[in-house]
This record gives sequence, C-alpha cells and structure tokens, in this order.
Amino acid sequence: MQSVDELFPHLEDLKISAFRKAILIKNAVHDVTIGPNSNSMKHVESNDHNFHNNTSSDVKNLTKQSSIQYKRSSQEILPFPQILKEIEYERQKDVRSAVEYHVRKFEIFDEQQQANRKQQWILTQQKHIKKIQDQEQAIKCALKEYDSNKSIYNNQLALFHQELEEQRKKSAELLELKKKEKQLLSECLAFQKSFHIIYHDILMTIKNCQGEIFKDKLQSVCKECKELNDFMSSLISKLKSTNVTVEDRQNAEIILIKINNLKTEVNGVLLQKDDSNEQQMKQKETASNVTSSSTNSQNTIATDSVQNIAEEDNVQNIAEEDNVQNIAQDQTSNNTSLEDYVSKSSFKFYSDIMAFYGKYTETLNELIYDNQYKEFRFDCKKAINLTVNAISAVSSEHIRDKYVKLYNLIKGQNVVIGDFQINASKHPKGIQYCIDLLANKFVLQGDLMISSKPEAAFSFATIIISLWNECPEFGKLLLAYFFKECPYLVPIYIPKMVDQTDEEFYKGQGYKYIDGKVERQDKFLKRMTGIMRLYFAILISHPKQGQNGNPHNIKIAWSWLASVLKLQPRIDITATMLHTFLETVGYEMQNHYKMQFFKLLRFLIEKYIPSLKRIDNGGPVVRLECLIQEFKENKNHFKAPNSRLSQNFW
Repeated sequence: MQSVDELFPHLEDLKISAFRKAILIKNAVHDVTIGPNSNSMKHVESNDHNFHNNTSSDVKNLTKQSSIQYKRSSQEILPFPQILKEIEYERQKDVRSAVEYHVRKFEIFDEQQQANRKQQWILTQQKHIKKIQDQEQAIKCALKEYDSNKSIYNNQLALFHQELEEQRKKSAELLELKKKEKQLLSECLAFQKSFHIIYHDILMTIKNCQGEIFKDKLQSVCKECKELNDFMSSLISKLKSTNVTVEDRQNAEIILIKINNLKTEVNGVLLQKDDSNEQQMKQKETASNVTSSSTNSQNTIATDSVQNIAEEDNVQNIAEEDNVQNIAQDQTSNNTSLEDYVSKSSFKFYSDIMAFYGKYTETLNELIYDNQYKEFRFDCKKAINLTVNAISAVSSEHIRDKYVKLYNLIKGQNVVIGDFQINASKHPKGIQYCIDLLANKFVLQGDLMISSKPEAAFSFATIIISLWNECPEFGKLLLAYFFKECPYLVPIYIPKMVDQTDEEFYKGQGYKYIDGKVERQDKFLKRMTGIMRLYFAILISHPKQGQNGNPHNIKIAWSWLASVLKLQPRIDITATMLHTFLETVGYEMQNHYKMQFFKLLRFLIEKYIPSLKRIDNGGPVVRLECLIQEFKENKNHFKAPNSRLSQNFW
C-alpha cells in the first residue's frame, strides 16, 4: 500500500484532470452521478450515448473506468460518510506521519548542523590558538633579535660617535693649524713687503750716492742686500708650495732684521758723507773769488732762463704758472733721483692708493678662499659682468637701469639679473667683494672694449662717477686698478730694479706675457690707449642728476699733464699718453683753464715735443704732431670728443 506522502504529487494531477472532464460534460449531465443519490448506471449510460461527438477518446475511456469502479463500489454495502471518515483518518494519520518524519528529519539535520558548527568552531579555535602561539613565538624571536641588533647598533653608534669626535678633533686641529699657517704666511708676506721697501730704499740710496769712496764702502752692503733678497725670494717661493712653520717665520723675521741693520749701516755712511760735504762746503767758502763769481754767473743764467719763460707767457699770480716754471727747471736738471720717474706728490698719492688697495683686498681672503662660497662668488661675478657688459648710451633709461642694478648690488639689496636674483649681503664680506670686482671690471672694459670702441668711454664714465659719489671706497679701488694696469696714469715711469728680470720689469710697465713672450708693442699701446681714454673720460664726465659733481674732476687732468711734462719723455708711451689726453680732455681743458692751458700747451709744443723727437720719431709721435696740426688749423681749438654725454642726459 502506498503511503500518503507518495500519493500527494498525484492528487493535484487528479484534481486537474477531474475538473477538465467536468467542464467537458457539464452541458450533458444534469443529475447526480456519484454518491448515494446518483441515478442508475443505465441512465448514465443512456445519457452517455447522447454526448456530443467532439468528446475526446480519453474522456470516454475515463468514463467507462469510472462506471466500472462505481459498479464495484455500489455493490459494497458500506455507507459513504464512514468511508470518507476512514479516508480522512488515514489521511490525517499519513499527514502526521509525514509531518513527524519531516520534523525528525529537520531535527536530525539541525543536530548535524550543530555538530558541524561545533566541530568547525573547535577547528577555528584551534587555528586561532595556533596562530596566536605562532605570533607570540615570532614576537619573542623578534624581541630577541631586536635586543641583539640593538646591542650591535649601540656598539656601532658608540664607535661612530667616537670616530666622529676624533674626526672633529682632527678637523679642529687641522683648522687651527691652517689658521696658524695662514697667520704665519701673512706675517712672512708682511716681512717680505717691509723687506722690499727697505731693500729698494737701500739700492736707490747706493745708486744716488756720489763719490767713489762712499760707493766702495757701500759695495759690500749692496752685495749683502742681494744675498738677503735671494734668501727672502727663495723662502717665499718655498712657502707658496709647502706648509709654513714657525721656523720659516723666524727666518723671514731674521732676514728683515738683517736688512734693517744694513739700512742703519747705510745711514751711517750717509752721515759720514754729510760730514764730508760740510767740510767741502767750508773749503768752498775759502775758495778764490774767481770760482765764486763763475758759480754766481751760472746761477744767474739759469734764473734768467726761467724769468724769460715767465715774461714770454705773461704769467701773473696764477698757481699753474709754478708748474710751467718747474717743468722748465726740471728739463735742465741732470741729477738721477726718484723725481726722474715720478713727482713726489704723485708718488705719495700712488702709495696711499696702493696701500689702501692692499689692506682692502687682504680682508677679502676669507671669502675668496672659502670653497663653501664658490657659487656665491660666481653669482657675484656673473651679475657684475652681465650688467657692465650691457652698458651703452642707447638711452637715458638704459643707463639708469644699469646704474640702479649696480648701486643696489654694492648696497646689499636684492638684484634681479636675467633669470636669477642675488644679494651681496649674504656674506659679511660680500658687499666689499662686489665693490672690488666692479672696480676691476670697469678698468678691464678700457682694455677689452674701449680700446676698440672709443666712443663707449663716456657711457661707462658717467656711471663710474655716479657710483663713486655714493661709495668713495669704490673710487679708491678703481684708481688702484687703473694704476696697476696702466702706471702712466699716476704718472710714473717705473724703473728697472737691481736683479729684476725682464718679465718682472715689463709686467710692471703694464705689458702682458703670453706663453713666456712679451706682447707686441702695437697691442700694448692699443690697450694702454683704451685704459687711458676711459680714465680721461672720467675726468670730464657728469654724474646723474641730483648729485653734486665729479669727485675726480678736471683739476686732476691739470695735475696729470703738469706731472708728465716734468718727466723725461719715453719712447712710444709718452707720445701715446699725450695724444690720448689731448684728444679726450683737450677741448674741456681749453674751456676751463683758457689762457693758462695755452701757456702749458705752448711749452708742450715748443719745448717738450722737440725733446721727445730727439729720442723717438715713430708712429705715436707722428700722430701727436698731426693732432697738434689739426689744433692749429682749427684756429687753436681742440675738437669736442665724440659721444660725450650732456650734463642732463640722465
């Protein structure tokens, strides 16, 4: 017997089939066909024959089967409600069994799920515990390794600090050693400088000393001086390539002491000479009247020559007249002394400027030799070079822009040059360094640019004197670089010293040496012309509006020309100096000094140039004569220099 659960899937199909068949026969059947109230099967069968022809064969067969079952059931005597009750009981029983089965099945499934979850939880806990244990073990290992590494690290750190401290001590010792060496070297150089001053004084004294007796006495002194000079030169040369020691400093000091002793000895000889001269003067006082009258007549002739020059020039109580008379007297002097090379006033001014330059540049050594500021020095040079190279008189705005940049730079303000910005005050010596660079750069422009482009001199000159007004030390450094590159601007003809090499002598004159060879004379004269033209342009230029004048004005031009005419002319360079001066400054000198300048010019034309032509008749002299000829043809007037800027240009 099939269970109720197995019949459940077929009951639904049975219902659907019954309803479908009921729909098909609903029009043909009007009475009860099943149950105790149903009609007889015959009536059913008769009615069945009246069923329409469209009924399907399946329905007919089903009806027949139902009739047969009905016949069987009708033959049983059991009442229908009891049958239904039993069927319902069986159904409920089967339902309960099915429900209990499913409940039990769900309980079993739930128990299995709980068991699985418990087992899974146990496994998870075991894995978690294992993971924690592994982590704890790893942490223990890591801590152990950390302790070990920390110990190693602490040892290494202690060793590093020890090495660092040793290195710091070594650096401090090395720095202190270098500082001491630098101090010793500076002291040695100071000794050398003092030595050379005394050495040159002794040589000049010996050279000017008259009388064979005294020269013989000083001959041994001269020999010792040369030996000391050799010792000092070799010592300084050695110090430049090796470390300076206290012993080297002591040796330099000993050499200086020895040269001082020699100077004292020379002074003693000079005192003897003075005593001898006094005796000779006494003897001369007792000399014959003939000798005395002869001497007086010679003095009278010399005095008359000076007075004739004064009367010819109609000089009346003018300061410049003395310069002309001094020139005339100087031309008649044959004594060899310092004044044969430079006037005393010019030499004093030159010495003061160069002393200032030496002290000033010495303070810059800290910055110049510090590699940490190499980029800073490069930026300073770049800023100055770019600005100075761009100077031209294209417009007043252009001149003003270049001046403002240079002014701000030497005043420690921010300056934008191209694509970078610089401030010279980043280093304590930065402003001084820039001032020194700027002065040197301007002088080099005379060498490099103005020698080929003379008309550019005045655009540089107006900015130079404007900066000079704001920064006097810039002007002093500028003069120092002018005098270094061109000593004829002092003016001074530097003599060749005893034991001086040709290279040293020529470099002192302003020549350049290339590959051990002195530069050609034409190139030298061209460079000197450019430098002198810039210097002379400064003397007659105007500063920017709002400033009080030129700190290095035309009065310097008068003094310079007077000093030159007091000196004996030299080949090539003297004619070049005078030609450049008159071509650049002659027009302004004529307007400012008027007749006094004409007097000085007359001496130049009538006395000095003929003296110059006796030793030199080369190209520079010819050009000077041509300039004088143009002056005469132009009704005794010099032409104004080209490209000179007006007073209110900017």
